[in-house]
Amino acid sequence: MKRFLCDELPTPNHPVRLDSREKNHARQVLRLKPDALVEVLDGKGHACIARIQYQDQELLLHHDAEASNLRQAPKDEIIPVTLEAAVLKGDAFEWLIEKATELGVKELTPIKTLRTVVKWNQEKEKKLLERWTKISNQSLKQCGRLNGMKINPPRRLSEVIQAPAPAPNEIRLFCNETLAPERSHHLMTWIYSALSKKPCPWSHFRILVGPEGGFDPSEIELITSSSSLPHQSVSLGPVVTRAETASLYAISLVSGFFRSDMSK
Repeated sequence: MKRFLCDELPTPNHPVRLDSREKNHARQVLRLKPDALVEVLDGKGHACIARIQYQDQELLLHHDAEASNLRQAPKDEIIPVTLEAAVLKGDAFEWLIEKATELGVKELTPIKTLRTVVKWNQEKEKKLLERWTKISNQSLKQCGRLNGMKINPPRRLSEVIQAPAPAPNEIRLFCNETLAPERSHHLMTWIYSALSKKPCPWSHFRILVGPEGGFDPSEIELITSSSSLPHQSVSLGPVVTRAETASLYAISLVSGFFRSDMSK
């Protein structure tokens, strides 16, 4: 069944309109006929079945009383993770956004670092944020997720590191490949030792990954000396990976833990 994203779900007495992008996709790409059944999701954890009706230039979604209706996201759909990732050039960052959405990341903060290759101004930043959100929403519809991934506007590393934690019991997992092996903890080792404790001491996790070429030494000093949020330097193993691969690997390890019996 085709899926569409809408700000609100239709109710028996209140049909909803699709925005122009979703309407064009339904009409011109999918060529859906009147009365076709579709699934509508609000991006806030809910979905229902609706029927398409065309009215002049509008596409209305009507509540369907005969179809199975309101569906809610399972509790483990979203993992309590904010990915703090340096913005990457080309398609790499867009690919990362798509995969982070699929893996259940709750929030993404794009970061500007000293070695970030992408250059922008305020207008380009606005367009990038719109494009990133569109990519995430497309992935949302394809993977079956019901809760949207929040994408924050790009921020400088210093702003992110020095900002106070919005909620208690947060920790930042800093993927730091500059530490000597005897001083580092592999992320998986840390997960099993720290998160297996009952009750878990942490309710939300931030995974910090640098740009192509890694963080500048001054940035590493800033991260490791900051007291605004507890942090743990972790390793992702002996092999040097691309920045987007490192982010995906770290997300996968944390996501796998929360969706396995180990976290129960």
